[in-house]
Amino acid sequence: MTSTLPTTLAKVNGHRVEFAPAHREGNQSCVVTTITMGVPLSFEDITAVLMYVTDGSSREDLIDWLADPALVRRTVIESAWAMGGFAIEQERLKLAGIESGTWDSERLDLAWTCSVRVFATDTDVPAPRLSPEIA
Repeated sequence: MTSTLPTTLAKVNGHRVEFAPAHREGNQSCVVTTITMGVPLSFEDITAVLMYVTDGSSREDLIDWLADPALVRRTVIESAWAMGGFAIEQERLKLAGIESGTWDSERLDLAWTCSVRVFATDTDVPAPRLSPEIA
């Protein structure tokens, strides 16, 4: 018998992202509620999640994977949900110990660049103004 993991929705800078919340994998119990919340993540948090997820990746695989913004968003959301704030903080602390000139240092640079490219908001777009009739 084939079963499908339940999915839920997230929104990242206006992008709709459907993902499988890890705590539901294999859980056959009835869903009784849905939690909706905003989870603030910094570029350091996102980069730490990307470093955790890509540990052991080859350079070629990493570059291919980071080139897909939709996949990056979904993976960061799934992983951040599964890891929680404490584990993300532990990963952030590990970043300071990465030695320059190593593969991890290059991976960190690629992850940081991807974090900014995929998750940065467009600050050049002004907020909509109210029309004079409404103001």
